[in-house]
Amino acid sequence: MLAAARPAAAADVPGARVDVAPLDEEAMRRLLAATGVDGTHARRVAQGAHGLPGLALLAARFARGERPLERALSERVRELSDRERRALAALWVAGGPLESGDLGDDVCAALDAAGLISRSGSRVDLVHDALRAPLADALGEDWLRTARLERATEPEVPAAARVEAFLALGDERRAAELARVAIVEATEAGAPR
Repeated sequence: MLAAARPAAAADVPGARVDVAPLDEEAMRRLLAATGVDGTHARRVAQGAHGLPGLALLAARFARGERPLERALSERVRELSDRERRALAALWVAGGPLESGDLGDDVCAALDAAGLISRSGSRVDLVHDALRAPLADALGEDWLRTARLERATEPEVPAAARVEAFLALGDERRAAELARVAIVEATEAGAPR
């Protein structure tokens, strides 16, 4: 988990971020070596991480030997059950944390064990934004389209998020209808009582 790479105080604070300047290749190799990554693999990962320690730690965890990160994630996603893929796609589409209970605690436990999500209390999210593009490729458009449709039609999801989902689906008519609802909701929420 990336939390392990954070100082203890930051790891205990939900949503805490620790800004780290890009590391040079040698510092990156030392960081990877400290986590048990061997020399050849550490050098390859350090070169591909562009100085980003979080990305390097993710790549080192998923990509072993000659497998690049994208292929390793694709293999990992293929091993997931349909329920786990559905939850992963829902997290991807949401673009931020969701309640683990909404996705299924057992599903979240499996995704956590696979190293694909992080937890903060009852909320879960993708382990790192750097995985968004390769996860989209690994999940495929069918899973993402289904997740967008579910998000767009779920009444509990705020209207503004539903508008975004309909737009991503290319359904401008329904997005426009919901946009009007979102404007009314925002106006009512801001109106003095």
